[in-house]
Amino acid sequence: MQKYSRTFLTVLSVSCALALTGCSALPGLGGGQGHLVFENKSEAVSQGSTDVPAWVPDDAATIVVDFPANGPGYMMKFASKTGVPISAACVADPDTPTQPPTSASWWPKQTPTADRRKCGDTHVARAGGEWYAWSNGS
Repeated sequence: MQKYSRTFLTVLSVSCALALTGCSALPGLGGGQGHLVFENKSEAVSQGSTDVPAWVPDDAATIVVDFPANGPGYMMKFASKTGVPISAACVADPDTPTQPPTSASWWPKQTPTADRRKCGDTHVARAGGEWYAWSNGS
Protein backbone atom coordinates (compact mmCIF):
# COMPACT_ATOMS: atom_id res chain seq x y z
CA MET A 1 0.00 0.00 0.00
CA GLN A 2 1.39 3.37 -1.02
CA LYS A 3 1.77 5.99 1.71
CA TYR A 4 0.78 9.58 1.10
CA SER A 5 2.10 12.54 3.04
CA ARG A 6 -0.26 14.41 5.31
CA THR A 7 0.39 17.60 3.32
CA PHE A 8 -0.58 15.92 0.04
CA LEU A 9 -3.79 14.54 1.55
CA THR A 10 -4.65 17.94 3.06
CA VAL A 11 -4.11 19.73 -0.26
CA LEU A 12 -6.16 17.08 -2.06
CA SER A 13 -9.00 17.35 0.47
CA VAL A 14 -9.11 21.14 0.30
CA SER A 15 -8.99 21.08 -3.50
CA CYS A 16 -11.89 18.64 -3.64
CA ALA A 17 -13.91 20.67 -1.15
CA LEU A 18 -13.36 23.89 -3.10
CA ALA A 19 -14.27 22.18 -6.35
CA LEU A 20 -17.52 20.93 -4.82
CA THR A 21 -18.42 24.29 -3.26
CA GLY A 22 -17.43 26.37 -6.27
CA CYS A 23 -14.95 28.23 -4.07
CA SER A 24 -17.81 29.79 -2.10
CA ALA A 25 -16.13 28.68 1.14
CA LEU A 26 -13.41 31.27 0.64
CA PRO A 27 -14.04 34.98 1.09
CA GLY A 28 -13.92 36.96 -2.13
CA LEU A 29 -14.05 33.89 -4.42
CA GLY A 30 -16.93 32.35 -6.30
CA GLY A 31 -18.91 35.59 -6.54
CA GLY A 32 -20.89 35.08 -3.31
CA GLN A 33 -20.15 35.46 0.32
CA GLY A 34 -18.24 32.67 2.05
CA HIS A 35 -20.19 30.51 4.49
CA LEU A 36 -18.84 27.98 6.99
CA VAL A 37 -20.70 25.86 9.52
CA PHE A 38 -19.12 23.79 12.30
CA GLU A 39 -21.00 21.52 14.69
CA ASN A 40 -18.78 22.70 17.55
CA LYS A 41 -15.39 24.25 18.29
CA SER A 42 -13.71 20.84 18.41
CA GLU A 43 -14.77 20.20 14.80
CA ALA A 44 -13.39 23.57 13.68
CA VAL A 45 -10.09 22.91 15.43
CA SER A 46 -9.81 19.34 14.09
CA GLN A 47 -10.37 20.66 10.56
CA GLY A 48 -7.58 23.18 11.06
CA SER A 49 -9.91 26.14 10.65
CA THR A 50 -8.44 29.53 11.46
CA ASP A 51 -11.88 31.10 11.07
CA VAL A 52 -12.94 30.32 14.65
CA PRO A 53 -10.88 32.52 17.00
CA ALA A 54 -9.24 31.17 20.16
CA TRP A 55 -11.51 33.30 22.38
CA VAL A 56 -14.59 31.34 21.22
CA PRO A 57 -15.51 29.18 24.24
CA ASP A 58 -14.79 25.46 24.16
CA ASP A 59 -18.49 24.64 24.58
CA ALA A 60 -19.45 26.65 21.47
CA ALA A 61 -21.90 24.76 19.26
CA THR A 62 -23.51 25.34 15.88
CA ILE A 63 -20.85 27.82 14.79
CA VAL A 64 -21.77 29.75 11.64
CA VAL A 65 -19.25 32.07 9.95
CA ASP A 66 -20.00 34.30 6.94
CA PHE A 67 -17.58 36.48 4.98
CA PRO A 68 -18.45 39.33 2.61
CA ALA A 69 -18.00 38.58 -1.10
CA ASN A 70 -15.47 41.38 -1.43
CA GLY A 71 -13.55 43.01 1.35
CA PRO A 72 -12.43 42.26 4.86
CA GLY A 73 -14.37 41.23 7.92
CA TYR A 74 -16.67 38.44 8.98
CA MET A 75 -19.73 37.71 11.06
CA MET A 76 -20.27 34.69 13.27
CA LYS A 77 -22.78 33.19 15.67
CA PHE A 78 -22.57 30.30 18.08
CA ALA A 79 -24.47 28.87 21.03
CA SER A 80 -22.66 28.71 24.37
CA LYS A 81 -23.71 28.20 27.98
CA THR A 82 -20.42 29.58 29.34
CA GLY A 83 -20.30 32.60 27.03
CA VAL A 84 -17.37 34.86 26.29
CA PRO A 85 -15.73 35.85 29.59
CA ILE A 86 -13.93 39.12 30.22
CA SER A 87 -10.24 38.29 29.84
CA ALA A 88 -6.99 39.55 28.39
CA ALA A 89 -8.32 38.50 24.97
CA CYS A 90 -11.80 40.04 25.40
CA VAL A 91 -12.51 43.27 27.23
CA ALA A 92 -15.84 44.89 28.12
CA ASP A 93 -17.13 46.97 25.21
CA PRO A 94 -19.90 49.32 26.36
CA ASP A 95 -19.91 51.15 23.02
CA THR A 96 -20.27 48.96 19.94
CA PRO A 97 -20.69 51.49 17.16
CA THR A 98 -20.15 49.28 14.11
CA GLN A 99 -22.49 47.06 12.15
CA PRO A 100 -21.52 43.73 10.55
CA PRO A 101 -19.72 43.94 7.18
CA THR A 102 -22.37 41.94 5.34
CA SER A 103 -25.86 40.54 5.87
CA ALA A 104 -27.13 37.04 6.54
CA SER A 105 -30.57 35.54 7.05
CA TRP A 106 -29.48 34.17 10.44
CA TRP A 107 -28.40 37.58 11.81
CA PRO A 108 -30.94 39.26 14.14
CA LYS A 109 -32.83 42.30 12.81
CA GLN A 110 -31.26 44.37 15.56
CA THR A 111 -27.54 43.86 16.21
CA PRO A 112 -27.24 42.30 19.69
CA THR A 113 -26.19 44.53 22.57
CA ALA A 114 -26.16 42.33 25.71
CA ASP A 115 -22.82 41.43 27.35
CA ARG A 116 -20.79 43.33 24.76
CA ARG A 117 -17.12 42.44 24.37
CA LYS A 118 -14.23 43.52 22.15
CA CYS A 119 -11.92 40.63 21.25
CA GLY A 120 -9.12 42.11 19.19
CA ASP A 121 -10.86 43.81 16.26
CA THR A 122 -14.02 41.75 16.75
CA HIS A 123 -17.19 42.96 18.46
CA VAL A 124 -19.11 40.29 20.39
CA ALA A 125 -22.55 40.43 22.00
CA ARG A 126 -25.18 38.02 23.28
CA ALA A 127 -28.83 37.66 22.28
CA GLY A 128 -30.60 34.96 24.26
CA GLY A 129 -28.46 31.81 24.35
CA GLU A 130 -26.49 32.75 21.24
CA TRP A 131 -23.41 34.89 20.82
CA TYR A 132 -22.84 37.03 17.75
CA ALA A 133 -19.47 38.35 16.62
CA TRP A 134 -18.50 40.66 13.78
CA SER A 135 -15.46 42.44 12.49
CA ASN A 136 -15.07 44.93 9.69
CA GLY A 137 -11.43 43.96 9.35
CA SER A 138 -10.06 47.09 10.98
